Amino acid sequence: MFGEPFSKKEFNKKFEFVLDRAKRHFELLGLTEDGKPVSKNKFKNLADVHTYKGHGSKLIVHYFHGFFNGDKVLYGFYPIFNKDTKVNCLNNAYRMFIDFLNGESDDFDCGDIQFGNMGIRLSYGSLGQRYVDTSVESIF
Repeated sequence: MFGEPFSKKEFNKKFEFVLDRAKRHFELLGLTEDGKPVSKNKFKNLADVHTYKGHGSKLIVHYFHGFFNGDKVLYGFYPIFNKDTKVNCLNNAYRMFIDFLNGESDDFDCGDIQFGNMGIRLSYGSLGQRYVDTSVESIF
């Protein structure tokens, strides 16, 4: 593995916890105002919702994205409930958002909330992968 060695002092100066980074990004994306979460209605209006279909599945992802200082910032909320309604998916995505802001990182750790910078996927899959097998067996 290649990398740049840092002293502990240099590392600590540059290190940012994922929750702190996400909170900073959420503010830039308009998902929080002065650190407080926006209403579910505003969350819904800010979301770029994509429905992925295939092999009898319907999966809905809520994306939030923008450019800041020339960098693409993209978050995907994957409330994975196969064939669920858009309303239920919105409710689950918003719950995931609120839980994450309150310090609950399970949804981020397991990939149900994802950060990326390459753009919204054309097919269902992880924001960090260029290709994902989208067969039903690989999704569930």
